[in-house]
Amino acid sequence: MPGLPATNRLGVLIGHWTDTAAATGCTVVLCPRGAVGALSVRGGAPCSRETEIVGLTRGVTPRLVHGALLAGVGLNVNQPDFPPELKDVATSLKIAAGTEFDRNLLLKAIAGSIDSYIRILETSGTKAITSLFTAASSYVQGRRVAVDLPAGPVRGVTAGLNEDGFLLLDCGGGTLRTITSGGVRPDDGE
Repeated sequence: MPGLPATNRLGVLIGHWTDTAAATGCTVVLCPRGAVGALSVRGGAPCSRETEIVGLTRGVTPRLVHGALLAGVGLNVNQPDFPPELKDVATSLKIAAGTEFDRNLLLKAIAGSIDSYIRILETSGTKAITSLFTAASSYVQGRRVAVDLPAGPVRGVTAGLNEDGFLLLDCGGGTLRTITSGGVRPDDGE
């Protein structure tokens, strides 16, 4: 990722990656000399209650950080219903489990899980992470799926993950496609 221009006298590096076709991206902020973590939430509908759980507000003792990855994770938690065009492809934890979930406890559990996988990545490398994901997923290997892409669905049989953790799709005829984004669902033939 590219860094900031040389005018950045603080030595902070910021890089951003965007996949416009998939409408996704992430931003990385690196502070090689360390910096005190802080947060400023702005806008008409800020989600600041989630930031408390990760320890950036309410008098938590500041700590030195050396970097941050800003990325979104979409999860329908207590959504009771969906519009007709989404009913067949969307769900929520509430719908799946039949009960409501405490969003703050869920966020804390997700953050803790991310930390544990980061430790595995740091100590054992990417192969350990992709192996764990493959073992836990019912979609990584041998499932007939359709992948919804902006240009239309692509169909095939899942063929594992590549070394970067992207899904491999056997589209038939010797064509193996790397899926970097898109909604993966069982192939209903439509």
